[in-house]
Amino acid sequence: MLRAYEARRPVVTRVVPVMAGDRAVDAATTEIRVEFSAPMARYTGIGFGPGGKPAYPITERVGFSPDQRSYTVRVALQPGRAYGFVLEGGADGGFSSADGYPLKPDTVTFTTSRAPRTARDER
Repeated sequence: MLRAYEARRPVVTRVVPVMAGDRAVDAATTEIRVEFSAPMARYTGIGFGPGGKPAYPITERVGFSPDQRSYTVRVALQPGRAYGFVLEGGADGGFSSADGYPLKPDTVTFTTSRAPRTARDER
């Protein structure tokens, strides 16, 4: 029974532009989109990740796509920094599927690329 329940829980399928093992995220990025394996209910839960509040990049929650399969947040990033946040699921709050199954929690971590070198840096 537990196995059947776990199999029905939605998961994060992709985070754009953050991808596991991908190169550093461009510090000019202003939005991050999280994609889910199933349509989601309207409730959300996003918490601090590794690094706590200083490493939390989210400035605004934009919301769900029309099909409820992705969620977008606005971010403020600086070059050469590590960031993280946790997508939370749970019966008492957090992300859950449209049919009521809580999201398997997912920690999103990434670093930003360093500022590009300019002619001024070469001097």
